[in-house]
Amino acid sequence: MNFTPYEGKKPYIFVSYAHSDQAVVTKIIETLHEKGYRIWYDTGIMPGDDPFEKIANHICDSALVIVFLSHTCIRSHYCKSEVNFALSKSKNLICIVLEDFEMSVGWQMQLQNTQLLFYHKLSEEAFYDKLLSSERIGKVRRREEGEREEPVLSEKRLDRSEADELPVTEDGTVTIPWDVTEVGEGAFRRRTDLRRVILGENVKKIARFAFADCVALTKIVLSESVEIVEPQAFSGCAPEGTSGSSSKFEWSEGGLLIKNKTMLIAAFIKHGENQFELPSSLRYIDPYAFDGIVGLKAIKISDGTVYIASRAVSGCSDLETVELPASVKYIAEDAFSAERQLKMIVPRNSYAEQYCLSHGFALTLKDD
Repeated sequence: MNFTPYEGKKPYIFVSYAHSDQAVVTKIIETLHEKGYRIWYDTGIMPGDDPFEKIANHICDSALVIVFLSHTCIRSHYCKSEVNFALSKSKNLICIVLEDFEMSVGWQMQLQNTQLLFYHKLSEEAFYDKLLSSERIGKVRRREEGEREEPVLSEKRLDRSEADELPVTEDGTVTIPWDVTEVGEGAFRRRTDLRRVILGENVKKIARFAFADCVALTKIVLSESVEIVEPQAFSGCAPEGTSGSSSKFEWSEGGLLIKNKTMLIAAFIKHGENQFELPSSLRYIDPYAFDGIVGLKAIKISDGTVYIASRAVSGCSDLETVELPASVKYIAEDAFSAERQLKMIVPRNSYAEQYCLSHGFALTLKDD
């Protein structure tokens, strides 16, 4: 997509589609965007977000839901959940049929009162004429001339050259200026002189590798404005904790940076320790949460965790065992990147068991 998903209070369209159909979907929604419609699609989910909450909230707030139907879509658990939820909230739906396929009677029943547009049977001109003349899309007010398309996430980014000019006190403290809204990618990477970082009151985003491999960094002072901490922002560090006024991020005992009490953003092993047992409040393990941690031998993921993201465990060369709970319902294909030597401890007859069998991991089964 060549535009940012809409975030705001004005009427917008929520788009539901199977990612295998992205090429044709992109063409259609970029055309709608060019014609002035506000659109939210799922790459509006940022690292650290709760994906289910984010999607549900955007369906609830949308003025219209457009569903792109295909052979893949109707077999997607995620697409079906989005459609079911939209219907439960009495949302207006337009279904765009992308190809010939046999629709199950269940889907036929669900969509019997929705508008169907057969993209694959119409010319481009006829398709857009029908779509844009639809009463349902007519209820979605378009952007007014001169209106901002979305709020600006970052007004001033601190890059490496500027970061190198910031003063560092004798005790190794660096303070990010008040007018910085984003600490850029790799801004302080491999700085061995930093022991304490105080983020300015307007920092909203800490980008990838911003403080990676700052091996002496022991303290991070967050502000309430921080909304996004990207994967690997603190990779290779071993800070003792965070402090400050942030209500979104917290430092859990045991070296874990957690967002909204449910999402593990990053893990840092303490000196002399070699294992993690995650708190029961966690539901989501974000990308690169366990990234390149030397000396880590074992991870026990808590019961209640449901989602383990891509490359959640990556480059932990000493890791030997991972214990998974029965609550896990989704594990990305590359969640345990290059960790094929792992021994996985999983509940018998669970999703985790099927995942590990299909990916060739050594298994130890347990009875829950």
